[in-house]
Amino acid sequence: MFALFLSSFGCEARGESTSVYIIRGGGGYFPNLGNIVNKNFKSRGLNVIDYRVDQHTKAAGEIIAAHRAGKLSSGVFLVGYSAGGGAAIKIANSLKSAGVSVRLLILIETIRPDLAIPSNVQGCFNLYHAPHAIVGRVRASSSKTRLCNCDAHDDAGFGPEYGHFRIPWVDGVHEMIADEIVNATRGRSPGATLSNRRALNSATPSPEPR
Repeated sequence: MFALFLSSFGCEARGESTSVYIIRGGGGYFPNLGNIVNKNFKSRGLNVIDYRVDQHTKAAGEIIAAHRAGKLSSGVFLVGYSAGGGAAIKIANSLKSAGVSVRLLILIETIRPDLAIPSNVQGCFNLYHAPHAIVGRVRASSSKTRLCNCDAHDDAGFGPEYGHFRIPWVDGVHEMIADEIVNATRGRSPGATLSNRRALNSATPSPEPR
């Protein structure tokens, strides 16, 4: 696990930070994460802490401890990719049991769309490439959760060549995710980045498939 401790854009003047907890996919798969953090999260003043899927219990415990110590004044931000999406939902449920709310839960191609988003999640941004039996739309257990189900191609304008294992490589995906987090710190609803992202993607040619 690595952590980059940085002042957040919105809280820099107060010496606070916005922490983002990332749960990797199965086997620790989240390619190029170090470069992604430096370019897209660090540049926006976000502090990143990442875990493997099998560390979800540890992650929940550390988040609860940080919250109780007053270190998460900006709120709890969770990001989960693939199997890490299901783990992030489990972490959110553990936080619910401890009375801790999640300001924003971001799911990227989660393979457990059957798991309902718990009621302590204030906002959820769910990015999936195309709906099918394994990934797709998620549902919230509470009508108070602000939920955005986003088809990566139809809603965000990412090319059809970006499948489950290629989405983590796409720089624009992480730009959008980081901007969603910053927007949440400013009180905006999930999905506020989509119109700009569609415009950017329509003006940028898709790369050749690897």
